[in-house]
Amino acid sequence: MRATLPSRFSTRKRQRGVATILIVLFAGFSLSAAVLGVMYRIRGNQEQAVALHAQTQAQIRAWTGAEIVRQYLDGLQQRGELDGLVTKLNTANSETGVKPTNVPITLQQADGTALSGIQAKFTKVDVSGAAPAIWAAITGITEESGKAEARATLEVVYSLETSTTESTTPGATACAASPKAVMVFNGDVNYSGGSMQIVNSNNALTNVAISGNLTVGSASTAMTSGCTKNDISLTGGGIANGATLYSEGNITISNMSQPSSVSLWAKNLYINQNGGSYTTLQAGAFTANVVDSHGAVVGTAVTGGSILSTNYILPPAGNTIVVTLSDGTRYAVPLGSAAISSAGLVTPVATDVVRLSGSGTLPASFSLSHTGVTGGTLNYAGGTAGTMWGNEVSITGWGGTYTDVMSHGMFKVITGTIGKLTGGGDTWATQAGYSQYSNYNFPTINSGNIAGHLYASSNKTLVPDNATVAGITLNRSVAGTDPGLPGLPYCDTTVQAIDTDNYKDGANYIFYFDGNTPMLKVQNVKRGDNNESIDGTYNLATTDLRTLGGFDFMQCSWYNSHCLRSSTPANGWSLDGVYKFPAGVLWFDGKVQINGVNSGTQANLYNALLATGNVTLTSSGHVPLYAPNYATVSQTCGGSFYPSNLCTRSGSTFNFATWTDASGATHTGLPIGNTAIMTEGALSSSGWEIHGNVLLGRGITLEGATTTIFGTLTVGANATSTTTISQGGLKVVTSGLSSDQLYQPGTGCTSSSTTEETSSSHIRILWSRYQ
Repeated sequence: MRATLPSRFSTRKRQRGVATILIVLFAGFSLSAAVLGVMYRIRGNQEQAVALHAQTQAQIRAWTGAEIVRQYLDGLQQRGELDGLVTKLNTANSETGVKPTNVPITLQQADGTALSGIQAKFTKVDVSGAAPAIWAAITGITEESGKAEARATLEVVYSLETSTTESTTPGATACAASPKAVMVFNGDVNYSGGSMQIVNSNNALTNVAISGNLTVGSASTAMTSGCTKNDISLTGGGIANGATLYSEGNITISNMSQPSSVSLWAKNLYINQNGGSYTTLQAGAFTANVVDSHGAVVGTAVTGGSILSTNYILPPAGNTIVVTLSDGTRYAVPLGSAAISSAGLVTPVATDVVRLSGSGTLPASFSLSHTGVTGGTLNYAGGTAGTMWGNEVSITGWGGTYTDVMSHGMFKVITGTIGKLTGGGDTWATQAGYSQYSNYNFPTINSGNIAGHLYASSNKTLVPDNATVAGITLNRSVAGTDPGLPGLPYCDTTVQAIDTDNYKDGANYIFYFDGNTPMLKVQNVKRGDNNESIDGTYNLATTDLRTLGGFDFMQCSWYNSHCLRSSTPANGWSLDGVYKFPAGVLWFDGKVQINGVNSGTQANLYNALLATGNVTLTSSGHVPLYAPNYATVSQTCGGSFYPSNLCTRSGSTFNFATWTDASGATHTGLPIGNTAIMTEGALSSSGWEIHGNVLLGRGITLEGATTTIFGTLTVGANATSTTTISQGGLKVVTSGLSSDQLYQPGTGCTSSSTTEETSSSHIRILWSRYQ
């Protein structure tokens, strides 16, 4: 039997692999479907993103169009053409009676071509409100006529808005303060030797204000006028003819050379020496409750004036009174500028009132209700007087001439001649004799009225009102007769504490210590030849500053040494043998001494000396000290180096800098340039001549020859200090000085800037929404 082999191409073998092929085919179909699905999704997302982007761009263009239309309307408003558009939109068609609803707006670019992608039109106007409201439809378009075209339409309402703005113009200001008097002493003044003279430009006496007591002992004549917060005692030497002395306390005179034409005003006056002549003698005041316009008592005051039938006081217009409120707040109220009614209602000018202490509020108007008398004792040993006015007036000497005597209470007299007598009480001739048969030792009274009676002798014998007394013409028991009282003087001794750090920025040469090393900071200084700044910091221990840029700068010890090189914090600063020194404001950290100046090379010092410590001006050879503004412009500004903050320059022409005060007035010379000496400590001077204002935190010591100050003097700004003048002397003169030169540097002041309000109208978007 023969075996048969199977064929390779049998039917079974030909069908092998079909299933695999089918599987691969179906897998391919699935993969193709997945790819097509992903492609479709991507395509959809892309189209969605394109559409979203197009829509966003369309919205952006719509908002851009909204702002363009707003600016267009704003321009119409500024040109005064907006009303014309409003009228056009608000006017109905004469035929249809319909107002315009689709007024196209042509938007153009700056070159005049049309602005694509934005369409706008006005749809209506509403004039029922305070300002017209204008409706507009603004459409932003992207890819116009393309597959990605998108449109966004805004409905916008525009309105006219009026706003007020403030513009502030700063002024060229400088802090400044006016002195309360030519000389202000915060403390007692004892004068027992040397000389004391304060005169003004007419060589007449000018004022000194003392917060303590003034005592004039065995000395030459005190050439001064002024006031004190406390007592004045004149027990030797004398006071100048024509002097005026006021005191919130008592004035006592005894054993003094006879005064002439002197005026005195105090709480009480005791003139215990006979003779002399006085222009006016005044003493005493009323105490009063301060009553507001609602009738409530809100404080107390001391005042002069006359008592009305209502018990209110009609105060004199010229005085300044101090009102103390119930909480202790004190105000100085000038009556000279106040409105005072005939009923005694006082309405002060608010800007003139000065708060002295506390935080209470002064009533806008008030009255003064009489409660009593303070002071008023006026005792005069006899002589010559023009006006005598007090509460209890007594002439204790024989003879004398008295022009006008006014006594609120009792008037006592021995003899003498009285021109006119006005009395609110009795008159008592203490050494006179009276009976129905004779009378003797009565004074002569030429005319007058008194509310009381006439008495005679030490036993106070009544002289009948209808009795005739030789030499006396006086109406007695005249109801309502009362001269009132003069009040008390107000002595303003307010001082501003000195902190020289406040003025360092205005200095030109700042001397300080870096550890133990003396240093100099130069600021606000320029060269005179090329106007270049020399500002910088210099080590005085190592830097040769005798010359700078080829010009003399700071030379001491008669040129043989460097200025201030050996200065230490313990010893302070000593300018010895000044040979050359630049003009400007000098600021010293610590105490400073000027010990000798070469008059051949440095004719004057043109400086302001500011120091945190004491200032000593020795008796060694010296020259006058001039504050920068007290010298000439060429002396201060025309040197090799000049203080650029104090001087202005135009080409080769210099002028002193100007400044503007709070009222807008312009002044020449910055206040710091008016200062000759300012120290937180004390001053010791031996016969120096000083041109400029002197401000001392503590006391003053005068040695050797008389120290003369052409300017003002403040002593004790930082601490109460007793000033004793027993040798040397002091003379303060304001002759030839301008009012601008008397200003002192100040702190805490406000700018003289001006604020102006302006109103303007602009178009704003009131509201908007997408359509």
